[in-house]
Amino acid sequence: MSANNRRGRASYRGGSSSRGGGNSWRSGPSPANSIQTGEPQYVSKKFTASNATRNEDPSQPRGRGGRGGGRLKISGPSRMDLMASVSRSSGLQKGGDDLKNFKIQEEYREFVHEKFSQLVKRHYPRRFIHENKREKEHRIEEQENVLILFRKLREGVMASKRTDGFALEVYETSLYLSIVFESPRQPPSIIPHLIPSVCQTAPCSQPLRLATLIVSLLYHLEMTYPSQSTFRKHLDSIPHTLLPRDSTTYQWISALARSLRMKNYPRFDRLSQISNIVSTLGEPVGGLLTIASLTTALRTDASRELAHAAILTTLHTLRMKARDSFWAVLRSAYNELACTPNAGDSKQWLTRSLCLESPLSEDLTMDPEMWLDEQARAGQVLAKEGVKGRYLCKFRR
Repeated sequence: MSANNRRGRASYRGGSSSRGGGNSWRSGPSPANSIQTGEPQYVSKKFTASNATRNEDPSQPRGRGGRGGGRLKISGPSRMDLMASVSRSSGLQKGGDDLKNFKIQEEYREFVHEKFSQLVKRHYPRRFIHENKREKEHRIEEQENVLILFRKLREGVMASKRTDGFALEVYETSLYLSIVFESPRQPPSIIPHLIPSVCQTAPCSQPLRLATLIVSLLYHLEMTYPSQSTFRKHLDSIPHTLLPRDSTTYQWISALARSLRMKNYPRFDRLSQISNIVSTLGEPVGGLLTIASLTTALRTDASRELAHAAILTTLHTLRMKARDSFWAVLRSAYNELACTPNAGDSKQWLTRSLCLESPLSEDLTMDPEMWLDEQARAGQVLAKEGVKGRYLCKFRR
């Protein structure tokens, strides 16, 4: 068993049992072949059918305890917990091809959904403002475990050459979650398979195609900031059929990138507000991650709520990076900054220029005076003695 699987077992005891029958992610019947039919090949060596019979049959010997000895019931890992990875087994490990089977892929998707739901209910009520260091470490570890399970599922989907609605949902949800979970290593392995490949070949309707394109573009814009070479390369690689060059989305993302390139931070602040996302997508966008929205996100074909969360998460990070850049400009351009209680215009200007409002959560939005106080404590500016709300940008240390 791999180290990743052992860690998954440590974080999630018991797991959910696989379910047969219909599946909410299936878009229709899939063609069968020799790999996709038949029963799963994997059988756990530790918990076999003969062992189960012995545990349930009172006529079987009870071991050294005899009649008076009790039996300890051990809840072992489920078959899904022990599912072999296609890439690591290379088809040689017992059960190594199980995840090429369409039905097993769908059962495994349900299994991952249960893991995700447990994670959200455990950690997301406290994610932003009430989370201590230990809770954050546990959350990050469990998030990485869920992403590992999704990666294993993607490997099976790719190996089986599946391109239906189920495959599209797996790739889309993997991308959204990797961004919401702030795991930058995952998207580079997802985006090239999703855009344009799966988006072009999936025969089903794709209500989240536009949101997926925006997520991928914002990711490249944010990850290599301030450079935009990777962003431009990805933007130019998207076929016109997926993203027409005269569309609202193309015009918006181009203007957003231009505002950063020209260091027009007030314009960037306006373009990166939720209102512009709403007009671009043509639908309401929630600005707060909740248990209900994240849990619901995996009960349908790649939830709209989770796609919106990925967009807002990327925008939040991009705005933080833009803030750092403009703060360096402000400090070099001004001798003094004022943020007094009566300086309403100055406060609004600082809020816009420094992108202090967060599209992700109101808890992450900062008051300009409080933010300047933090910079004073960090030695970036000097609070002027005897005058509240005034800060010196240039001073002798």
